[in-house]
Order: sequence, then C-alpha cells, then structure tokens
Amino acid sequence: MTARLANLPANMRLAFDVAPLAQERFTGIANVVYQLLCYFRSVGHDRIVPFDHAFIPDHLIVNELIEAKSGTVLKSWRDVRANRSTVYDLVASSPDEIFLGLFGSVKTVRDLFPFQAQIVYDLTVLITPECHSVGTIKHHGPAIDRDLQSNDLSICISNATRDDIVTYLGYPAHKTVVVVPGVDPPLDLSDRLRAFDERYSVEPYLIVVGTIEPRKNIPLVLKLFREHPEAVAGLRAVFVGGDGWGPPFAALVREAGVQDLHASGRIQHLGYVSDFEREVLLRKAELLVFPSVYEGFGLPVLEALNVGCPVAASMSSAIPEAGGHVAYYFDPMDVESLAGALCRLRSDLGADREALRRRCIEHASRFSWQRFCREVEAALCAAAIAKIEQAGRSSQRGAARRVAEPRETLLRSFKR
Repeated sequence: MTARLANLPANMRLAFDVAPLAQERFTGIANVVYQLLCYFRSVGHDRIVPFDHAFIPDHLIVNELIEAKSGTVLKSWRDVRANRSTVYDLVASSPDEIFLGLFGSVKTVRDLFPFQAQIVYDLTVLITPECHSVGTIKHHGPAIDRDLQSNDLSICISNATRDDIVTYLGYPAHKTVVVVPGVDPPLDLSDRLRAFDERYSVEPYLIVVGTIEPRKNIPLVLKLFREHPEAVAGLRAVFVGGDGWGPPFAALVREAGVQDLHASGRIQHLGYVSDFEREVLLRKAELLVFPSVYEGFGLPVLEALNVGCPVAASMSSAIPEAGGHVAYYFDPMDVESLAGALCRLRSDLGADREALRRRCIEHASRFSWQRFCREVEAALCAAAIAKIEQAGRSSQRGAARRVAEPRETLLRSFKR
C-alpha cells in the first residue's frame, strides 16, 4: 500500500519549512512549496506544522498566505514575531511525538528532527557560478553539501539534478528520489480570448519567459534578432519577467546593438506579469524561446506546452525532461543553432499548426501538481517509516533534550 500522511502512526507529524513563501510573488521554488503546502493541508491538516526560519506562524496567517498566493502577509508577520513559538519549543515540549522535517529549499533549522527530507532543485551555483552574484554563491554554495549530507531523503525535481548531486558531490543515489513538477490544468479562457480577438489585432510574436539575469541567457535572443533576421521574420519579441541581478534589460539591449528594434516596439520587455496574464500571452504567442543556460527542471517550457504553445529550448541540464520529444532544441551558446531550431519549428507550424499544438498539449497533460504532491508524500512517508522503525524514538528524545539553540539566540539572529 502506498504510504500516506494519514496512515502514519498517530504520534508522527510533519514539520514543513515554508520559508520560500516570503516572496511577494510565487515563482519557481516558492510555487513548488506553495503547491505542497496546499496539498498537505488538504490531506492531513492536523498533522502539518508549517514553520518559517524555526518560527511557527498562526494558522490564520497560513490561511491568508494560501488565499493571497503572496508572501506579503508572511513578511509582515516576521516583523512582529518576537514572542512567537518555535519548532524548538514544540519538539522540547512533545517528547512522545516524532516530527518529520521537510525543507522546501535551503535548511533553516539543523539537527533537530530525527528524519529530514529536502526538495533539491539544482546545483547551479556550483556548476554555473558565472551566472550568479558573489553574494548568492557565498550564501548558497557552502549550504548545499552540508544540507545534502544531513538528509535522510533528497527529493530531486529532475533526473539531471539527481545525477548532478550523485556525480559532483558523491551523494548516495539510494537516498534520492526524482519527482518532477507539474502544471495546473489550462484555464477556460475561450470567451475572453474570443472577445480579445474581436477587439484587437495583435502582430505575431515569440515570447521569452524568465527573470532578467545571466543564467537565463537573454542576450542570445537579442543577438538572434540582430544577426539572423530571416529566422524571426514577421515576429516581434516579448520578454516576460522582472529584473533580477546583473545588467537590466535596457542595458542588454544596448550591448546587443538592437536599440532601434526596442525603440520601435519590435522588442518589448513587459516585466513581471500575473499568472493569468502569462497564460494569455503564452496562448497568443507563436512560440516560446527558452534560452536558459542551466535549469533544475524548466517549468516555463511545460507551462507553454500546456496551453499549446510550441517551444524552442536549450539542450541543457534538465530542460529536455520538461520539453520531451515535442520541443525543438538548440545549443544555448550558439546563435546559429537557435536560428536553425526556430526555422524548423516555424516550418512545422506552417505545415500543420493545429497538429503541432495538439502534440504540445498531449505531452504536458502527463504532468500535474496533484501527481507531484502525491509522489512527494509517498516517498517522504515511506522513507520516514523505514528509518523510524529501524531507529526507534531514541533520536527524537535525544533531540528534545539537546535543543541547542535557545530562544534568545534565535531571536537575536533576526534582530541583526
């Protein structure tokens, strides 16, 4: 029988570190953690203890967080949490309970839970350090191996990520499981799209989705418009995503020498858009270009395919696991390779547009957030039961006696 949270022994509970949800807008890691939090609360509300940097928010705060799908409420709560309870208090006061620790990203609590599982996204700061700021590397680099070595289970979002941690860090493969992310079913926008078509005439465009930062490789697409106009004839370029670290979009335009195309509107940067707006833009686009140098999975690829938007994507890291056999691939270091992929894709669109879009949707239909969450739950519970049954409760009782970080130290760390 598949292991489920509801079938765990009555004295087992799940402590879930949801710190990534402090982001104002949920993308990437925050979206994965959000999906898991919603799922776990739906299948075992009384078994879940969400926490943020060791502090346990009131359930009303968690409700608001889920309803708003924004970390604004959590960030506000952080400012007034000095007298809040912590998971250290909870473990120390509950010696007969076993708390399983699940970390949605980098661990914010250490050496407390007798079982620790972590969602592992990528090793990008180690494999592509040139794509990250010095501060990011210093913050995340040392934590990666330390976190992995203390895991009882590492839940990798792609086979590429699992291969990386096994190959580069020597992590034991038997302590990993691969669970790939999903997508929500497409929204029913037929009436709105019909009304939009009747009111507006939109020129064909390709769309590029991703934060404006070095790893996303935006200059490759700008270079394409300058050096291979035949590959993008009749198309505008619409870039969607906020500025990250590194040169802003306007600076990239200047460096690529395409100021004239930007000034005329042939190249546009919309910045951050809502989930609804992004889905509309993907549905109306001729195609998505995803030039990223390295990804733990490549969710925008799957989101585009999910609504029938064909994709040209980098043949790099885990991206082919998202695009499967329906995406058109190119070398992210070679603009001619990108031009060739676009020419092939546009030729197939011209030959049978509807058939290509159907293949995209069929591929994406194999992925869902419900499946992702259920597989995470099953892997987590099975591994936890196996370890706890073997070790008994001695480590939990020991952890309760060894709560090494007193409240005063923890609070001081957040006042700096």
